[in-house]
This record gives sequence, structure tokens and C-alpha cells, in this order.
Amino acid sequence: MAKNYIDNLSEEMKKGMREKAQQGHWPTVAHVGYLNNRETKRIEIDPVRGPLVAKLFEWYARGDVSLKELTVRAFAAGLTHPRSGRRMTKSEIHRLLHNPVYYGDFIWNRGQVPRVA
Repeated sequence: MAKNYIDNLSEEMKKGMREKAQQGHWPTVAHVGYLNNRETKRIEIDPVRGPLVAKLFEWYARGDVSLKELTVRAFAAGLTHPRSGRRMTKSEIHRLLHNPVYYGDFIWNRGQVPRVA
């Protein structure tokens, strides 16, 4: 009986997250540069890390800076991992720069979700 309850709870949670994503809202923990707003249940730009992420994209767009150098610059500017406060790794910076969330799209559960207006 307990297994049935857990399985049902899991399905309901997945269904709720899928519906939230279809409405154009990010359904889980916000990415670096964003914060979860507990009142509105949406993500908002982090006033501290948001401008640092924007600066990171500016440096990357110039095309003359390596990923390793971007990682060093990001840490020097104060961009750290949001949960642990540690320096972000080169692979995390690479993933951040290629994440469609930062230009208004997001992929949820291996399916494309429409652009958020």
C-alpha cells in the first residue's frame, strides 16, 4: 500500500512539473543568475549574480577569451556557485553559456517548451 502511495505521489509531482513547464514557467530550482521567488512561484533575475552572468556572456561574445580565462575572470568578478559559494568549474561555465534558458527558451523532460514571452 505504501509503494502505491509513493508511486502515485511521484506521478502527480511529475504531472504538476510538466504542466508548469507547458505554461512557460521553470518548474524546479533556478539556474545561476536567477532566483526562485517563493511568493510568485517563478524565477527572477538574481540582483547579485545576474549582472555577473551577463558580463560573462559579453566576454564570451568577444571571442578572444578561452573558457579557462572566462572561469578565472568570473571568479575574480565574484561569480560563484549559488548553493555552495565555491568557484565555478570550467565545465559549469561551458554549460551555462550553452544553456537555452539564458536566451528565453528551455527544454524540459527532453521536449522543447515554447519560448517564454
